[in-house]
Amino acid sequence: MRARFAAANALLKANTRDAVEAALDHFVDMLRLGRSDNLGVRDIIPSLMLRLGHEQQCYDFLKWWANQSDTTDHLDDTNLPLIDPFTAKYCLDLSQLVALTLLKMRMYLDVDSYENPRPWPKRAVGDIVKTRVNPIRYVEHHVSRLMQDLKKQYQALLKVVHDANSHFWEALVDDETRSPPESYSAGSPEEADLAVFHCKASWEESDDAMVMINVETCQFASVYVGANTVDGPRNTNTNPTNTNPTNTNSPYAGQVYTAKSLEKVLGTGRVIPSVFTPFTPFASPADLFPPRFSSSRSLSSRFISSDDQRKALVFAAGACSNDGQSEPRAGWAVVCGPTQADVVTHRLESKGPFGDAWLQTRNRAELRAVIAALRIRDWKNNAFSSIIVATNSAYVVKALKNRDLWELLLGEVERWDNQGLEVQLWKITRKKNIVAYIAAIAATDKPTVPDFGDLVFDTPTRTTAESQTRVLEICLETEDMYDNIYQRFTSGLKARATSVDRATTVEKVLTKLTQQPTPTVILVTDGAITRNKRAFDAVVDHLRKGSTAILACSFSSWVTLGEFNRFFIKLGLPWRRGPYYRTTFRLRPGASGAVPGAARLPASYSPKALLVSNVERSAAWYTEEANSREAAVAWTKVGSGHLGYVGDVNGEDGSYNVVMAMCGLL
Repeated sequence: MRARFAAANALLKANTRDAVEAALDHFVDMLRLGRSDNLGVRDIIPSLMLRLGHEQQCYDFLKWWANQSDTTDHLDDTNLPLIDPFTAKYCLDLSQLVALTLLKMRMYLDVDSYENPRPWPKRAVGDIVKTRVNPIRYVEHHVSRLMQDLKKQYQALLKVVHDANSHFWEALVDDETRSPPESYSAGSPEEADLAVFHCKASWEESDDAMVMINVETCQFASVYVGANTVDGPRNTNTNPTNTNPTNTNSPYAGQVYTAKSLEKVLGTGRVIPSVFTPFTPFASPADLFPPRFSSSRSLSSRFISSDDQRKALVFAAGACSNDGQSEPRAGWAVVCGPTQADVVTHRLESKGPFGDAWLQTRNRAELRAVIAALRIRDWKNNAFSSIIVATNSAYVVKALKNRDLWELLLGEVERWDNQGLEVQLWKITRKKNIVAYIAAIAATDKPTVPDFGDLVFDTPTRTTAESQTRVLEICLETEDMYDNIYQRFTSGLKARATSVDRATTVEKVLTKLTQQPTPTVILVTDGAITRNKRAFDAVVDHLRKGSTAILACSFSSWVTLGEFNRFFIKLGLPWRRGPYYRTTFRLRPGASGAVPGAARLPASYSPKALLVSNVERSAAWYTEEANSREAAVAWTKVGSGHLGYVGDVNGEDGSYNVVMAMCGLL
């Protein structure tokens, strides 16, 4: 049997119709001779039948396996016919479920060709539908009802397959088909790889099936976690309140600040922090204070007002476990910028700023966080004239107990007022302050801190080495088109970037992203990354660590609806594929402020573009209307890095400037 199994597999490698027919004959005869099927040929046969167009035989075969009796005595009885349906008892194997799903989808597409006939290309209708739908006796309502039934059936089967193995659909739509594993368990990635190995050809040879399955199974896609991520999957964008970071064991890892003992001054009440009131009660921090660089030499972006670059926003939060009970543990957190390195957390000290012991409470931690926000950085030296501290604590805004901290807070307000810096407090919801709040909760688990102390950010600037731009162009499918159409992009990058490298295979992508020094910018020039898991994983891992990834050039032209949406779902973004048209798109005021050189971007230009929809307002650069959530150009944070999308399909001059700006080269 094993020799015959090997011979049949060798025939399949020839990949001709005659070879597939011969292999199918071998497998069917092997099953006839050994119904116990130790080699699992029952999982191979249905897909081969579909490849040969034997749809009715495939259905009968699957029905037979789905309707086995409680006993297995018949498995050794070679006198029983192969097609012998009786009362349903058992479920189908994964490969059989997949074949049944494809069969139902093919039937749906076949019936659709009668409902919506197209002159070209002409679809080859399968044998089952040919017998069910007679063109001579065509009845429109009958065909429509049949289509509805088939759609319900295959969509239900999609869920059944996903429940049986959550890895299968992602493995099927991947361009790379892995070799069959030596062993597997039910529901494992290895089982999914084996099923894909058996069925991939039948899906690819079925007209429109892969395009359709890519769209239909987006509902099962999940955010890619990443092999090297500390924080796990996040829906990270320019609104920090939509992230969900947790600190590492070392809360200060990657943060540039030092412990200092700053002067502590009692406030007199001469200056009281005012309450910040947004122009509309529904405005979010991300809308009013998108991440921007305060200067061209700044290494980190801050939350800076879109209307006034001298105004900065900082988030503060406190938390306390066992608040009001025995052994309370309080912590505070401050978020100064959009990256994890901008999140500072600390246990609430046992003693106040003037040496008195105090009980640990949430209110006290919240107030301590606001003080830390004012003392953590030299805001005036960073060219700011106003600092707004956002907190979800009504206690802080309304000033109640904890006199020592209030006196120190007022002292800080007066100190900054003497230097010309206004301090305002902004009461926001906990949901909008979730990053700082979660960090404060994590801080409650830190060791006890007895004495009051300060953590002060240094003010780093870009050095020559840090400002180097190393670009990796990923051209997996359309290198010739990229070189011919986007010559200005290639020459501009080579003229301005420190280095420009190119990867034309997945293996080269993996190699280039691990070489030192690693690329700071990844320019994705086509859509192959959406169809290759290894390339996607490597790029996203690098992106989340702090690099910039730009989807531009031919990317939008070479992805299907399903591939486009699945890409952003796995990335953790709500973006989806939008409409495709040419019009004049205008740069939204303040949208590109976080990018050095963005002031030189064109105020408007008119590309023919595939828009991305469901884009948060702070991430939309070029839109048709100012408040539109559909953008031809978008830019957002992902982890510690940035992601850019340019939907232009023709390489317009405006898009060249956009890409250069995203690279930091404009």
